Amino acid sequence: DMLLAGDLDAIFCASPPAPFAKGDPCMVRLCPDSRAIEEAYFRDTGIYPIMHVIVIRGDVYRRDRWVARSLYDAFEESKNRCISRVSAVGSQVPIPWCYDEVRRIGEMMFPDGDYWPYGVEPNRRTLEAFLRFCHDQGVSRRKLTVEELFAPETLVAARE
Repeated sequence: DMLLAGDLDAIFCASPPAPFAKGDPCMVRLCPDSRAIEEAYFRDTGIYPIMHVIVIRGDVYRRDRWVARSLYDAFEESKNRCISRVSAVGSQVPIPWCYDEVRRIGEMMFPDGDYWPYGVEPNRRTLEAFLRFCHDQGVSRRKLTVEELFAPETLVAARE
């Protein structure tokens, strides 16, 4: 509503606002061919934007440290099941060429076959860039290390 009223010039969001999705001409993409730009950025930097972070309340983690590893394992299994579903020929996703698109993206971004790899090492470049940006932009008072972000139990999980 604020975009349509002119109170905001732009927004950054994961899902398009309803008016944009319905074709409202008052809303346009800042970068019309955003996919080409995103693919070029990935090819140039190797950085894939991290979309989600799982956080455990401190009191829960201190009481039951096993929760971190259990969550890590559960999300890894969920991711693997999702990839298996969408990459299978005759996919459960009723979109033409879905299988080919999943394969194309995999070849470009995840040549080792691990779509959206979890853990520190496969994401180190992205995480270090994130922490550098946070520090440079004043979000963090000091430049944090990647290892400071994660429960030690999940660091071990990523190496196994």
